[in-house]
Amino acid sequence: MTRYLGLVAVLVLALAIGACAQSLEQILAQTGLDPDLVSMLTVEQGGQKFLLVFVFIDERTLESNVRPEIAQAIAPYVGQNAVMIWAYSEDGASFDPGAIWFAQGEALVTLAPELVVPIAGDFLSGVIPGMTPVAAVVVLGEAIDPAQPFEIHYGDLVMASMAVNMALAQAEATAQATAQAEATGEA
Repeated sequence: MTRYLGLVAVLVLALAIGACAQSLEQILAQTGLDPDLVSMLTVEQGGQKFLLVFVFIDERTLESNVRPEIAQAIAPYVGQNAVMIWAYSEDGASFDPGAIWFAQGEALVTLAPELVVPIAGDFLSGVIPGMTPVAAVVVLGEAIDPAQPFEIHYGDLVMASMAVNMALAQAEATAQATAQAEATGEA
């Protein structure tokens, strides 16, 4: 039994180390998300390291390998110009949700508490428990056009960019609506 528990502990540790050290390509491969839907920031601050993964929410996101409970939680935000922010740390970390901001041209969207809808854990507390992700949805509103490149920042420490292929998203939505209409017509 002790040997079994030791093996389990080693496997859990290996998976945790791998999860924190994952590249964006590995995350895309595991989730099945299209590259235009995802951006990632690796933040190293005050001896802590954590990942912030940003996923634009559209039909393709729901059709990916995201967990069913997450897909259900984010489904109402399809078509709302929203992103899911997933925060993860192997050892646990503290972060400032207010340090996350989005920019496009002169437009700026900061993470005010009223814009954040927690979907896993207490995102607004700024605490990421070790190996336990926290996640939230943020509606960007009309200030950010997701079809055009926009920046995602964590304070002045790190920045990534994102531009969503809206034509592909629209084609997916149209194909799904057509298939659903045909299925309903046949029933």
